[in-house]
Amino acid sequence: MASLFARQLSKLRLALLGAVLISCIAACSGTPPQATKVTHAQGVPAGYSEFQDSARGYSLALPSSWTQINVQTPGAAAVFNAIVKKDPKFEAEFGDNLAAMAKENMSLLAIGPGGENANMVVTSAGGTYTSAQLASVYPVLASNYKRLGMDVQAHSLIRVDGYAALRVQLIVALDGIRLPETQFVLEVHSWAYVLTVTKTPAATTSEIIGTLRLH
Repeated sequence: MASLFARQLSKLRLALLGAVLISCIAACSGTPPQATKVTHAQGVPAGYSEFQDSARGYSLALPSSWTQINVQTPGAAAVFNAIVKKDPKFEAEFGDNLAAMAKENMSLLAIGPGGENANMVVTSAGGTYTSAQLASVYPVLASNYKRLGMDVQAHSLIRVDGYAALRVQLIVALDGIRLPETQFVLEVHSWAYVLTVTKTPAATTSEIIGTLRLH
C-alpha cells in the first residue's frame, strides 16, 4: 500500500498535468493581475539552512531542524531510510520508496521533527511565465484539484525573487486525514517549479518561500 505522501504526490502530479498542457497554448493578453511581492531576507535567516540544486537552478532555505534530502543524488536513499525507520509515524506517512519520488522529478524533500515537510518538483519548461499567464492556467489547475478531492482554500499571485508565482492553499484529504498544505507554482527560464509545504505554520511557510532564489 502506497504511503500517504506518495499518494499525495501523485495527486499533485495529476492535478498539474492539465495545467501544464493548457499552459502550452495559453494566449495571454491585457494587463497582468497585480501580484503581491514576497519579502526576501538578506542571506539565510537565523535558524535556517540553505539547500542548493545548481543543476535545476535554485536554492531554498528551510528550518535547520528539518532534514534535507537531494532526491536526485546517490546518497539520498541512505538518509531517507534513516529518517523513516527512526519513527513509525514517518514510515507510515512517507513510505520507503525514494526511487518513485525521483521519477516524479522531485529535487528536494525536507522533513521536520514533527512531520512538517516540504518538497520541490522541478520539470523542464519553455520560458518564464508572467502573472497573466499564471492567472490563465489557474482555472484548469483549480478544476483538477477539485476533481481529485483537493479543497482549495485560497489562491493568489505573488512575486518570488522578482518572478511571478501562484500560491495555492489546499486541504488534501487522504484516508480520512485532512492535511493543510500550500503550493507555489512558477516557471522561470527552462524550468517549472512546484514547491509544496505541508503541515507547516503559515509564518514558517512564508519565510521558506521568501528564501527561494532562482539562478
